[in-house]
Amino acid sequence: MEYRHPLYNSLAEQVAIQEADYNKFKAEFDALWAKDDNLVGLILKCHLIVEYYMNECLRASFPSMDSPEDARLSFIQKYHLLTSWTFGFPWVKEGVRALNAVRNKVAHNIHYEIRDEDFAKVYSCMDAFYHAKNEPQKRGKDAIIDFTNWVAMALSGWTAEIQRHAPKTGAAGYNELCIQRSKQQEARRTPA
Repeated sequence: MEYRHPLYNSLAEQVAIQEADYNKFKAEFDALWAKDDNLVGLILKCHLIVEYYMNECLRASFPSMDSPEDARLSFIQKYHLLTSWTFGFPWVKEGVRALNAVRNKVAHNIHYEIRDEDFAKVYSCMDAFYHAKNEPQKRGKDAIIDFTNWVAMALSGWTAEIQRHAPKTGAAGYNELCIQRSKQQEARRTPA
């Protein structure tokens, strides 16, 4: 039987070209497989932890919402719902947005190389805490872990406050209660 292929002159030519294609693929695949997945995994884990606490906070903030998961809100939609309030979340919001941006880059682009400047907003958030605690500034994985811990703690604390003081009215009720109490305290301090 005679070899026939419309794109190759011989079986040897076809085999040589396809073997070269395979070798090129294998080199690229091996390079992708060899990428450091520890940092990528850490970013994904931190993002998941922050989102978990965002969901808990949203449940408390919007008690009439069945569940943030059922509402199928994106991370950035949840972020905007929470950052629209002026208490509880403002100091970390730019860092959370940066964490989300890096997560999106590594989750959707295998070639993306994480750079230290991707975490500038995270570092900015944390540097004030390191300074207040008289600790050296951290960078890289240590700072990302610390940031995740602080954000989760802040969201957990805010959730507990809302559940304690305004379980039926959520964040709007909590905010209104804070405004009322501030006015009462101001009235007591101001001489008649």
